[in-house]
Amino acid sequence: MKSGFFCWVSIIALGLLQTLQGQIKLGEWRTHLPYAYCMLVEVAGDRVYCSATGGLFYYNMEDNSIEKLSKIDGLSDNGVSAMRWSDELNTFMIAYRNANIDIIREGDIFNVPDIMKKQIPGDKSINDFYFLDQLVYISTGFGIVLLNLEKNEIRETYYIGDNGNTLGVNQVTSDGMYLYAATENGIRRGLLSDPFLFDFNAWETIS
Repeated sequence: MKSGFFCWVSIIALGLLQTLQGQIKLGEWRTHLPYAYCMLVEVAGDRVYCSATGGLFYYNMEDNSIEKLSKIDGLSDNGVSAMRWSDELNTFMIAYRNANIDIIREGDIFNVPDIMKKQIPGDKSINDFYFLDQLVYISTGFGIVLLNLEKNEIRETYYIGDNGNTLGVNQVTSDGMYLYAATENGIRRGLLSDPFLFDFNAWETIS
């Protein structure tokens, strides 16, 4: 369904600057960023979020309004690389190209800069989020990072490559028994009930 939004969201984006521009009062700030090319789309309740070349904006399906979001509005960074919404948790996750993360919940923005600040060899890019209960499995260029949403903090990191090396993970999902990771070297899985998923030996490759 998300792909179907690209066309009309792009059309909306073309008129975004005209819609949002207007006279502003002395002393106020207004961003002038390009919104013509949409790269990511995520449906979040009655909103459709779009990551464009110039930043992030959303279309409100109830009143047909458009609102843009930037650091001026409380976001921690620019350049969105991944975003996901959870209906169950009423939570919106945003990852930036520099590996910074924002959690948006009930109008509040919580910043989680741990991955961005951590000294990790190789690729720190964030590719996707997967919600499971009060946890978020973050797919990264070096492995999987587990985030606790109750505390808004990182809990564990899984290096699932051979011999515990870093391994790029594109996406994570689960069937309730196993946690599956789509990696650069195929699909790997580990038991959700295993308390030692941080050990690479707990993961097996599905041939």
